[in-house]
Order: sequence, then structure tokens, then C-alpha cells
Amino acid sequence: PLPLILDGSVEIETLKQIKEWVESSHAYLSSSMPYSKGYKDGITQVKEIISNIIKNNTQMSSERE
Repeated sequence: PLPLILDGSVEIETLKQIKEWVESSHAYLSSSMPYSKGYKDGITQVKEIISNIIKNNTQMSSERE
């Protein structure tokens, strides 16, 4: 994985907003129809992937310090 280098306020604010989105609920998305269920499942998978990327980069950053 590429190291996440945050050296400016724009990057830090962007990361905060991404973390807020990852941690927010998406339970409001309907899962009653096949298309809707697929969309909701896709959002769940994307949030898991992004969460893992953030965790891995956070661990790598703390190990370097």
C-alpha cells in the first residue's frame, strides 16, 4: 500500500470527511428491490474497503514514529 502523507489542511479535512462518511449509517437505503439491494451492498463494501485503507495507513504512520 502507498503511504498516506498528510501535510496540509486540505488533505486532513478531506480525510476527516471521508471518515465521517464511512462511519455514517446507510441503513436508509432501501433493500427491497434487487437493484436497490445491490446498491446498498455495494456501498457497504466500499465503506469496508475505505475503512481498511484508513486503518492500514494509520497503523503504518504510527509505526514510523
